[in-house]
Amino acid sequence: MMKKDNILKVIAAALSAVLVTPFTLLFTWRKKKPEDSSESRKNKTVDELIAKYGDPDDIILLDASRGNEADSVVLVYDSTMIINGEKINKSDISEVTFKNAAIAYLPDDYQVILISKNPKIPQIQLHVGYERKWAMKIVEQLQHHVSPA
Repeated sequence: MMKKDNILKVIAAALSAVLVTPFTLLFTWRKKKPEDSSESRKNKTVDELIAKYGDPDDIILLDASRGNEADSVVLVYDSTMIINGEKINKSDISEVTFKNAAIAYLPDDYQVILISKNPKIPQIQLHVGYERKWAMKIVEQLQHHVSPA
């Protein structure tokens, strides 16, 4: 009888170790993020980008409520733009348009879409908010800077 109790205790301990260990690892193990990940680029501020690339020729505001975040402005330079914290050549952008990305029965949610000739970045989507007129103004500003003079 005593032997049977010991065997049950060993089995119970083994089962609990097998069941508990994955959950413990799940909540304690974390990947180390590289410094140049997309998350770190998106967390940059406009001030950091201006310090890195210099004063822009123009700043296109995408979202006024997040005006100092890299993904809420486009910095326009002579031959490049800084979009979402990344440097994009103006000559790579072939088309600028916008769309309502909202799900049916929800409020409008507009995105400006940039079509690129660069195969690494074929399409860039920029969240611009809930107003159609605002999205149209941003498209006009971007088209003005992208179109050859």
